[in-house]
Amino acid sequence: MIVKRINKVQLSELNNNSIFSSEFWLENFNSEKLFILGVFNKNNELIGSLILYKHKRIKFFHQFGSLFFTPNCDFYLKDETQNPSRKITFRKKVYQAILEYIKVNKIKNISIVFPSSEFDMQEFIWKKHDVSPKYTYELDLNKTEDELFQRMSTERRKNIKKAITNGVTARISNNKEEIKRLIERNFLKNNINFDKSVLEKILYFNSDEHCLSIVAYNKENFAIAISFCVFDNDKAYYLFGGYDDALNQEGAGTLAIWEAIKLMKKNQVKTFDLEGSMIKPIEKYFRGFGGKLTPYFEVRKNSRLLKLGLKLKTIIYK
Repeated sequence: MIVKRINKVQLSELNNNSIFSSEFWLENFNSEKLFILGVFNKNNELIGSLILYKHKRIKFFHQFGSLFFTPNCDFYLKDETQNPSRKITFRKKVYQAILEYIKVNKIKNISIVFPSSEFDMQEFIWKKHDVSPKYTYELDLNKTEDELFQRMSTERRKNIKKAITNGVTARISNNKEEIKRLIERNFLKNNINFDKSVLEKILYFNSDEHCLSIVAYNKENFAIAISFCVFDNDKAYYLFGGYDDALNQEGAGTLAIWEAIKLMKKNQVKTFDLEGSMIKPIEKYFRGFGGKLTPYFEVRKNSRLLKLGLKLKTIIYK
């Protein structure tokens, strides 16, 4: 088993239908900083992939991590083994090959966020990488619309009903400027650093085949909240949200997400991923939509110098 860098064209050899491995998504990023890693078996056949991006950190440091606005490394693997023991052994060999690639290429700073399908992190722990859990909420869209609504918390259902009573409507919007305004407002309000150029590419070059923008409007038809999702045949991801709190319209954001969930169900998407959060108030909000709490893992290893630099940066900006 070996891992080596491949190009976007080679990805088509795999039957990975994920939105985050699609040409649509990858064209938003600088190809020189894009590291598409292929997993090859002993016969030199491409059997898997993961995607990383070379991010600039403080001063002269770089770190390999997930693409901007992308929940994980989109790890994919063709696994034809049937025996349970062999399945585990097969995956461990793939992880060993990933670790060997990191070692051979002298990558000192790395953060790999794996999708929720990958839960055996022992190889990384044994090699002294830091492994930490993260959580998201996933909705099973095979349930009926009424079942999905009833699974929500009382508070989320009240949010939706309150918004409708106050004349708020939520519908598909392709108005890029109002979409951008609401999303950037949310990032700035929460002091979230983001790559503006990548965000604009995603917003301005999206298509109905991959993206869904639901905007909530008040009675005066002014945009007050947004739910922006990307999706493939299997899964929809709540990628961006935004709310104009100056208008103080309760439930507008919740209504926008609810309409997105219903539309993804109508499009026969199987799962709606709310993306979750490790921030307690945000986690509570997403919890209210009634999804399944789903863990996934981040593998991280940084050099001592980068750790020190990040620590000093935190102290300076306190």
